[in-house]
Amino acid sequence: MLVDRRHGLGGHWLDANPFVELHQPSAFYGVPSLPLGADRVQVDGPEAGWYERATGAEVIEYYARVRRHFEASGRVDVATGHRVESDRHARAGDDVVIVESASGTRRTIRARKAVVDATRIAAEVPEGRPAPFDVETGAHVITPSNLPHAVGGSEYCVVGAGKTAMDVVCWLLANGTDPDDISWVRRRDGWFMNRAYAQPFEQSPRMIDYQSRIVEAAVTATRGRDLAEHLEQHDMKMRIDPSVEATVYRGATVSPFEIEQLRSVERVVRAGSVRSVGPGRVVVGDDVIGLASDAVVVDCTAPGLSRTEAHQIFGDGRIDLHFTTVGVAPWGAALVGFVETLDRSVSEKNRLCPPMPRSHTIDGQLDMARIGLAIDGVRREDPDVAAWNALCRRNPGRSIPDHLDDPLAATAMVRMFEHIEAAMENLQRVAPAPG
Repeated sequence: MLVDRRHGLGGHWLDANPFVELHQPSAFYGVPSLPLGADRVQVDGPEAGWYERATGAEVIEYYARVRRHFEASGRVDVATGHRVESDRHARAGDDVVIVESASGTRRTIRARKAVVDATRIAAEVPEGRPAPFDVETGAHVITPSNLPHAVGGSEYCVVGAGKTAMDVVCWLLANGTDPDDISWVRRRDGWFMNRAYAQPFEQSPRMIDYQSRIVEAAVTATRGRDLAEHLEQHDMKMRIDPSVEATVYRGATVSPFEIEQLRSVERVVRAGSVRSVGPGRVVVGDDVIGLASDAVVVDCTAPGLSRTEAHQIFGDGRIDLHFTTVGVAPWGAALVGFVETLDRSVSEKNRLCPPMPRSHTIDGQLDMARIGLAIDGVRREDPDVAAWNALCRRNPGRSIPDHLDDPLAATAMVRMFEHIEAAMENLQRVAPAPG
């Protein structure tokens, strides 16, 4: 049984703004048993030649199909619009009470194999929470979902530094807003992956090239920013303002076109967090930023991806979902599901699916690189997992073996093998495993 508090499947996509799109190709998203999209290559626009990315509406429609697909199988019972009232540490054999939100009807269910808790990695979008700053009477503060319906406003102030804020700025520019009419409050700057290196199928040699450059940089890196700056030299990692030290990395993928668009906004405020918004002003730290009296302030400050601490995934009669792959969360979640079906001990399952730390800082990338490179080898050596990965639709590297004769892939593989041993030795030194 699948229980979800929302009215349908799709998680935060049901709350997200209407102009949001996947930040990576649709081929990497969704459940393994049902494709999202048709693996089409875009033929025009700034991303011509790259694979399609589904819109938010397409993602929601996809999960409606997933629900029908699951229910038609007779193996999955879906209870949307329900909340769980039982102990969040419940496990197989325990009574779990779920309550229908609309009617208050209560049901008791009991898992035979495991209780799976996905709430600890739930995403949080601006539409699902109040603004984290004071909003005075007369101030026009909206969330991104209301932006297409905003009336008037001679200028806009975007608050937030993450992917949602970037999407909002790009949407404003695409819809005719002058860059000089946009103020952007972003307390910290971030690093972003060039989308050109997150492409599937015949373009997968770029992914090998990207990974080989990480290994190359890891030989001498002492900070995560060393990795980022090395990748930046090869146009694989980007930042909006190269003159500003970027400290954040949360895995967002963008195109060079988007970065150039974002750079056109020059009214950037880095004075701290927003404390309050009033008519014609925003208080940022100790500074008061003047705005037009009819300015529209767009709150994009929600954290997005969960900031939960890394925790053990498999327990006795229980699974606490966490990220266990570097990027492409649907692949990691599917992998956890597959490993659960194996006749293995709890400790062996956790060895195959260690939690990936999510520090959200660029310096945390050393730890992620150490775990990611090590676990990749462990999974390749396990025949069951290796066979499953080779066929899993959501594995971004599934096509790589078919393109090893590509010159870019061949060169990258040589680079990888040349540096992998020294890279792992250095990562164990500068980002040692706990204990």
